[in-house]
Amino acid sequence: MRFFRIILPVIFFLLVFSTCNKRDEKKHQEDKSKYGGTLRLMQDVPYSLDPLFMRNVYESTILNQIFNGLLDLDDNLNIVPDIAKYWEISGDRKIYKFYLQDNVFFHNGRKVTAKDFVYTFKRILNFSKKEDFLGIEYLQLIEGAQDFLNNKTKEISGLKIIDSLTLEIILTEPCTPFLTVLSMNNFSVVPKEEVENNPNFSSSPVGTGPFKFSSWKENEYIILEAYEKYFEGRPFLDTLIFYIPQHFTYDEEIDKFIRGELDVTYVSSKRLGEIKNSKRYKVFNRPELSIYFLGINRNIAPFNDEKLRKAIFYAIDNKKFDVIYGTSRLSAHGFIPPGLLGYDPAHTHKYYNLDSAKKFLEEFKINFNGKIPRLKLFTVSGNEENEIKKDLAGIGLEVDVVGLKWIELTKSLDKKSLPMFTLGWVADFPDPDAFFYSLIHSSGSANFFHLKNKKIDSLLVLGKKENNTNYRVDIYQKIEKELESEAVIIPLYYGMNTVATHNYVNDFNITSLGFMNINLKKVWIQK
Repeated sequence: MRFFRIILPVIFFLLVFSTCNKRDEKKHQEDKSKYGGTLRLMQDVPYSLDPLFMRNVYESTILNQIFNGLLDLDDNLNIVPDIAKYWEISGDRKIYKFYLQDNVFFHNGRKVTAKDFVYTFKRILNFSKKEDFLGIEYLQLIEGAQDFLNNKTKEISGLKIIDSLTLEIILTEPCTPFLTVLSMNNFSVVPKEEVENNPNFSSSPVGTGPFKFSSWKENEYIILEAYEKYFEGRPFLDTLIFYIPQHFTYDEEIDKFIRGELDVTYVSSKRLGEIKNSKRYKVFNRPELSIYFLGINRNIAPFNDEKLRKAIFYAIDNKKFDVIYGTSRLSAHGFIPPGLLGYDPAHTHKYYNLDSAKKFLEEFKINFNGKIPRLKLFTVSGNEENEIKKDLAGIGLEVDVVGLKWIELTKSLDKKSLPMFTLGWVADFPDPDAFFYSLIHSSGSANFFHLKNKKIDSLLVLGKKENNTNYRVDIYQKIEKELESEAVIIPLYYGMNTVATHNYVNDFNITSLGFMNINLKKVWIQK
């Protein structure tokens, strides 16, 4: 009996092992059939492929395939491990200890260590001494960062290398969204030897991601190839091709998709019917954590007069975008989009008010002896802007719409030189701080409005520190109310991502962060 009792688990183990082995073998064979093929997409020309210079979704889409950071977001936008396999947080929420994977390699073959993250963060802080960097306000919370920025020290005391695979970050104060912030592409790890020895790193980057850079032909395409040593396993696809023509329309993109020249496409509302009605395609329709707005720079005359800003604010009927775009857009009734903390559909704002618009415009006229200057509106679109032009003409404001290329608009916004413009803003991470701090804090890296409001600033600081969800909601709703009084941002609509793929494209998914958070490592093509 004793012998039997010992041998039984062994026999059971052998049976289980044999069964599992057959399952694993079958799974391996199934997985093997997924490998190969090329995925083709089209988008606007990126400014740079260096995370340091990332400014928009077009760069982020590509960078997300080439690079990794400490943390990532899953399909439900929850924080998940990336290069950091797990982490610890102190009771006072100021000390973060990250334990790194020991099998992560840069595309040049060198293993990633904690030292690489220290270099990456120091590089960002150095860059921010001379230029705005999206998200720098979070790195500034690291102990010793301010002294480093002021050139008082060459090291940052709050960045500690415990050992080659353990990194400790010490903050000067609690920051509720800090972990989520670290999932941003801007904070992806880069190799010092490649950055400093390759003057063309921005156009031929080296990262750790599932795909490595292959080639970039200006105004034609960018090609990425599968990275065999990727720490989570080689991606299924062999190649990604991003077509980047200097000029193209959504109609041209969809036409190429229908002809079989693209595997993935954005779908505009007017073309949605023909795509949805075809059995050849899969359609993904996801609300996006984004807002499209009219922005006003209060530092440039005549917009330094709040009467004019408020006249514009109340003159625009954003409800019309529901009619124009149907299900592909949702007219904005607040600054915070659905899905972000602080959004409250029960307390919708009604901005459109012609009586108020005319009243403020008459008060503005007094300062200009009854003469209203002709205004300029800068944009890369033209559709929404023509509707804005009509609304403003309705109260007596003449507007010239000036079309710019995306790169031209971005550079002008960085210089804060545009008086009035339209812009889409996608949350860099799923937290209201991503929407507000960079955009409207006095020191915000994307404060294109020259907004300086002490009450908003103090509320933003409170919101960043507060750990109680209910209190945070109250804080951001107060910010929203105060922002309305400044009339520098006029919400137009919330974004919806409508994307189509051919039926042979599998395991494609898109989150509410849109293409900025898209990951193509699991996508495969059925041959």
